[in-house]
Amino acid sequence: MVNTDKIFTLAINQYINQRMKGQMRHPAIEGATQFHNLMDLAQQIETVLDHTGNPMRTTEMRHFQNHAGMAQVDLPWIEDSHKVQDELDMFRGKLATIQLVVKYRYHASWQGELIWKEKQETHVFRSFLEMTCILGRILQGEEIWNPAERACGTCKVAVDTYQDRCPEGCVMKLHQDSQAPFNSSVGLVCEIKKMLGSTDQAANLGMISNQAFRSYRRAGKKATFTVRILFTDHGTWQGTICWCEEKTRISFRSFLEMLLLMNSVLESENVEIIYEAVAQ
Repeated sequence: MVNTDKIFTLAINQYINQRMKGQMRHPAIEGATQFHNLMDLAQQIETVLDHTGNPMRTTEMRHFQNHAGMAQVDLPWIEDSHKVQDELDMFRGKLATIQLVVKYRYHASWQGELIWKEKQETHVFRSFLEMTCILGRILQGEEIWNPAERACGTCKVAVDTYQDRCPEGCVMKLHQDSQAPFNSSVGLVCEIKKMLGSTDQAANLGMISNQAFRSYRRAGKKATFTVRILFTDHGTWQGTICWCEEKTRISFRSFLEMLLLMNSVLESENVEIIYEAVAQ
């Protein structure tokens, strides 16, 4: 039997433009907390896992030099976790109810199972990226990323806004004139995959048009990153990320770590964010 510390119940009420909104419950938290998007949910779960230590991290998350790591998230902890167990059976989402079981935290990511309660379907994932793709298929039937695809390369990510831990901006590739907009963390995955999975004659010949060069030089209003994906092992991405404004670079071992590195920059202030329990 799986330890209840590893089980999160997600009541997903909305999934529009690849933005997932809903509520989360865990035995260590008083009531339900709201999440406004994937990154918001990831940071809450990371905080709970660090609080309970079950499962424990196998590696410390990296952060840019001379810069703070993940912002502190203050959740409403509960003393007696046993009293919430009966309430979880009544916890349902308007769109879907997902039981997320995080069994391990290897390779700077998560491994476990997603159980779609309404359909009684169980999906195994090897990483946070695979988990994201499974959620996309469940909620909208969209194929976000195929782990068999080994799309590697370099692109630039310009982030213009960052509200409720949801990045918006565009992805650019040096040999392409176009800019691919994204409005969520899920959208960022899709556009990076498209950019790095595409090939064109100009890239093969090493040609760069003036328009492509001007497009690639575009900076984000909030922050700008150059992402280089080198490998796609363990169901996730490995590579380097450069924070262009500060000219500092660091390697990442997973898509989750890449997102947390971006988030540490995009948080405008190192403030403590408090999540209040939602009345049931």
